[in-house]
Amino acid sequence: MSLSSARLYPTWKMCLFAASSAIFKLNEIVLVLDNAPCHTNAEDVFDEEQFEGAEVLKLGPYSPMINPIENVFSVYKSVVKRFLARQRPEILRVPEGVTITEHRSKFLKLAADPLFAEIVTPELCNRTFCHSLSHHQRALRFEDMQVGS
Repeated sequence: MSLSSARLYPTWKMCLFAASSAIFKLNEIVLVLDNAPCHTNAEDVFDEEQFEGAEVLKLGPYSPMINPIENVFSVYKSVVKRFLARQRPEILRVPEGVTITEHRSKFLKLAADPLFAEIVTPELCNRTFCHSLSHHQRALRFEDMQVGS
């Protein structure tokens, strides 16, 4: 088990337990994971007797069309990149006594929180979720899909 997975292991157990004890029976739970490094050994939780019946489904290597958060991040990153492009002349003027990394980090911090709050809205999340639903049936039928469609 990787170090990051080991740190998340109790969280996976807690989430599954909460889901199973709140509304769903374990045989009604399917945990869908992408291929983020922290998910590498997440399915180890399913080997424990208390989680017998729950199922884990790992997405293909890169499946943004059925993973709404990928599309949300894509929109967010493009807005941050446009902000940074507009700030380019100032970004390139590194003040004396400040490292390049510190100076550039300042601009990322200037962009990150305000732009996130402005861009990542319930409407965007709903739109990307609905877009992903259009691909779920194709995925369940194991049909090929274009990345980014």
